[in-house]
Amino acid sequence: MKTRAVFESLGFKEDWEAITDQRPAYYYDFGNLRLTAAEVMPFGPSRFHFGGVWRGSNSLSMIDFEMPVEVESLEQGAAWIAYGIGESFRPLHPTRWLADGRTRRDRLPWVRRMEEYKGRPTCSVEKEWFKLAVKKLRPRADVASESDLLWFAFDGEALRISGCGAAVILPATGVAWDQRYAIKGAQLDHLPTRLPDPIVIGVWEGTLAVGRRVWTLAQSEQLDPRSSAREPSVIRARSAMGISEPALASALQKGDVVSRYKVMVDDNFHYMDEDERYELGTFSTIEEAIAACKQVVDEDLRELAKGKNCTPEELYDYYVSFGSDPFVVPLDSQDGRSFFSAWDYAKERSRVLATHEDMQR
Repeated sequence: MKTRAVFESLGFKEDWEAITDQRPAYYYDFGNLRLTAAEVMPFGPSRFHFGGVWRGSNSLSMIDFEMPVEVESLEQGAAWIAYGIGESFRPLHPTRWLADGRTRRDRLPWVRRMEEYKGRPTCSVEKEWFKLAVKKLRPRADVASESDLLWFAFDGEALRISGCGAAVILPATGVAWDQRYAIKGAQLDHLPTRLPDPIVIGVWEGTLAVGRRVWTLAQSEQLDPRSSAREPSVIRARSAMGISEPALASALQKGDVVSRYKVMVDDNFHYMDEDERYELGTFSTIEEAIAACKQVVDEDLRELAKGKNCTPEELYDYYVSFGSDPFVVPLDSQDGRSFFSAWDYAKERSRVLATHEDMQR
């Protein structure tokens, strides 16, 4: 659905005087906020940029977000605009679509993406148990060949790691996996040395992660994780995106790869420590990637502000000391733009969240 059609359905007005790359621009008057939307093409594909300023009881807040020129549905469009405006805004004129949009966050592509990520195959192992496994498995990397595989299987109670002449069974918690997964045995020397407690083993989009260390999978068709004797000898290697490297490079040049932007997350508490970095996911548009980054920062700020009667400056200090630092990495290596600054966004959001009454409880 064209985003312009969304504007018309929601009651936005055309603005033929506004500066825009494609006329007309649009606006919506909430009584205490004039929300503007203009189609822009600063880099790459067109998108709508939204702006506006509204005054709360204790502060001024700036609206600044983007959305693509097409969305899946009217409901998704309303949800996207409602998310961009923020939960703390209260319109002077009651607006049904804004209230409805706030209840439909599940229509947002990055929210769906994060829910899929939360539902991925995972299990948790206590740190001391996994340290024993690492001690036994790491020496196998020196003698492993390129064809040797290390298998991970979880039955709901125990994680079994087998292959390369070794087998380790560890108590673990989580939902049983319906498949087992393998990485190359030669990669065992890259098992992490610094471990959280518990450590999470998870599978996502053709990769297996141990803590924050990630490997490309060699995945079997075999669905029975209990039978190591029936491990197949022929494994189809897959890249993290499910296509070969030459095909990936060709697709990137053509611009037809679905997931073009990767979101990575650093830990401010472990500043410049790449061992603490993890991948949140990949997204088809820059708007989705930035929205996912903003959601990570918003959730951190809300958690940090909870139960504290702090000023915006104090909340921001908490964030840069203990929060997450998401950033966008374009899969097109020739795209060197800086898309999002979590620290700048956190400073802006701290002014809103630190004074929001819900955060004071």
